[in-house]
Amino acid sequence: MNKKLLPRLTWSILLLCLSLSAQAFDAFVVQDIQVDGLKRHDIARVSRAMNLNVGDRVDEERVQQMTRDLFKTGYFSDVAFSQNGGTLVVRVVERPSIARFTVTGNKEIPADKLLQGLRDVGLAEGRAFDRSVLEQVEQELRRQYFANGRYGVKIDTQVNEETDNRVAVAITIDEGEVATIRRINVVGNDAFSDEELLKPLRARSASWWRLFGSRDRYSQQTFSGDLETLTSFYQDRGYLNFRVESTQVSLSPDKESIYLTVNVYEGPKFQVSDVALLGQLVLPESQLRPLVTIRSGTTFSRQQATESAKKIAERLGDEGYAFAQVEPMTDIDEANRQVKVNLVVKPGNRYYVRNVNFRGNTTTQDQALRREMRQYEGASFAASEVARSRVRLARLPFIEQADVQARPVAGESDLVDVDFDVTERSAGAFQVGVGYSSGQGVLLNANVSHSNWFGTGNRVSLDFVTSEYSRNYSASLTQPFYTLDGVSRTISLFQRSTDSLTRVSSRFDTDTWGGSLRYGIPITEYDSIRLGGSFRATQLTVLEGSTPQQIIDFVDQNGDSFNALTFDTGWVRDTRNRTVFANKGYIHRLFADIAVPVVDLEYYKLTYDYEQYFPINRHLIGSARLGVGYADSYGETTDLPPYEKFFAGGIQSVRGYQGSSLGTRDEYNNPLGGNFRTIGQFELLFPTLLGESRNTRFSLFLDAGNVFDNYEDFDAGTLRTSTGVGFQWLTPILGLLEFAVAYPLNDEPGDDTEVFSFTFGATF
Repeated sequence: MNKKLLPRLTWSILLLCLSLSAQAFDAFVVQDIQVDGLKRHDIARVSRAMNLNVGDRVDEERVQQMTRDLFKTGYFSDVAFSQNGGTLVVRVVERPSIARFTVTGNKEIPADKLLQGLRDVGLAEGRAFDRSVLEQVEQELRRQYFANGRYGVKIDTQVNEETDNRVAVAITIDEGEVATIRRINVVGNDAFSDEELLKPLRARSASWWRLFGSRDRYSQQTFSGDLETLTSFYQDRGYLNFRVESTQVSLSPDKESIYLTVNVYEGPKFQVSDVALLGQLVLPESQLRPLVTIRSGTTFSRQQATESAKKIAERLGDEGYAFAQVEPMTDIDEANRQVKVNLVVKPGNRYYVRNVNFRGNTTTQDQALRREMRQYEGASFAASEVARSRVRLARLPFIEQADVQARPVAGESDLVDVDFDVTERSAGAFQVGVGYSSGQGVLLNANVSHSNWFGTGNRVSLDFVTSEYSRNYSASLTQPFYTLDGVSRTISLFQRSTDSLTRVSSRFDTDTWGGSLRYGIPITEYDSIRLGGSFRATQLTVLEGSTPQQIIDFVDQNGDSFNALTFDTGWVRDTRNRTVFANKGYIHRLFADIAVPVVDLEYYKLTYDYEQYFPINRHLIGSARLGVGYADSYGETTDLPPYEKFFAGGIQSVRGYQGSSLGTRDEYNNPLGGNFRTIGQFELLFPTLLGESRNTRFSLFLDAGNVFDNYEDFDAGTLRTSTGVGFQWLTPILGLLEFAVAYPLNDEPGDDTEVFSFTFGATF
């Protein structure tokens, strides 16, 4: 809270009092000092404030200075000096102290921020009370509420006297309602309509359909930002001389409605006559020119000029010029309405990286972060490598956010330190919980997992999961950097018993145990390949009266006990900026699992998944996911094992249809699964009413997909589709909660549909 000077009239009266008090005696040498009127303060404090000792000479000028010094302490409301022989008599009237100070009714301004501001100006318990400061505080509070559109605010201050020269101060605030923008008028615009100009602004006039928004609430800060947006709108379209000439803010008598008027001068439209690269070009112009997006002969755009400068600065940053500046300058030819754009390059010094530092990693070892670096110590500074290092940190499952800053080394002209600030995410611990899945029903689980084991970045997991239809036990160890070159390794052991694959699938029992070993080998910054294998031993049991004939035939032809040794390979290309709640980039996954003909079963599975995220604007993100899977038997195995078939439907594939319910059905009307599956999900992601968050988001979606007996049976006309609203919430306690309200668009008789589906895991 800003301090304000006392009114000039107060100072004039004070100076007059000083003059009158100085005329009460002649100059003399002080032999003693007497202070009258002290109750809470001691004489030593007064003497220090006056800077006066016995033996000092006092005259009119010295008295005036001592008077000013005593008033500056803020302890006294009146000061007078007189002479009694060789004794200087100082009479003071102490300001009352604040016994209690309360503020009520404030919601717009946080209490801690408000009380700290009041303490800064001296309004706090135990401090001397100054009524003029209280009046200034009241004015400042009113100004702040006005700036936030609360023109109906009422501030009542009460000062009650108590014993021992103390007072109780109470500020009661009735904040009132934020004034609503009823109309925004733009005056002076000819080139663009009001609708075109108002569309990019944050402020909006009130409408009946904006029930939950706040953009029609007036804020001086928002309005100032909108004026800058309006200026950018014109200057990005060639109107270099555009300016806002004046603004009017009109308030209705009830102080609840605002009418805004913006008077503008558009000026002429300018074309680009030439674009020149000037300054110190440390790189050949042939390398910089392709980065320039603004072109001669086109309409001038301030945004394109700024983007061109930014791209050149980033290019210089990759060459070690960490603090390069490129300033777009304009030479305006008013007569011909043309402008020459000069991109003035100021590269500064070339820098090398002395140290790469990490802050905020309280549990993660530096080494687990350092191995993600693409900017190395001792190397030339490279802006793109620093940016990529930050993204790699943000993609770690135990890092919620990562920020970076390059800092010049004091006393060195060519060295910088690169500082990464990370915010760690909970990496896991012992968990016992309950969850629910539309496909599996109630889930009970016990889990000991940690994605950052002892701060090394290794993931260790021991799991037990049981549902109405299955029981799973597994243990795994993943080492993201099994080798220094970034080769990862995952070792896992598992055992699974099922009564059926899902609650709606064909009935049969399986008992499976086995293990796997897989390696991930990076081949480029974004690409890696997977190599590995697994062994699985399975016992399949048919159930009389409920197992379909297709599965009985499989057992008759291939037996009911199987060993499978699979060779696993695949390719992944991942450019996403985050692995959790990404908002840009894409990922390709292509995998092949082949049961080699050295044991009982011979089959293969091929899967391809593609996801992409693309920002639409500052708040909206589009996403698309496409998935295709094909599997079949070969050699002496007559058919794909029933527990290896594909299923579709549910919250992870086609919402609006029960989990794993799509595809052909057996004689008991239960889904059999299929050898070929296609899935498509298209979503518009947007923040929740709580604002931008890395842990929550809504979506509007369109899903499509189905399962077929074989790829020859694929028929686009039989794809099931649905649309609806989804919500995801990554919680530290319940894990990932995912909800969907879906409406099937082309369901057929016999389809198992569901409007609402969700999945979650709760931790206790």
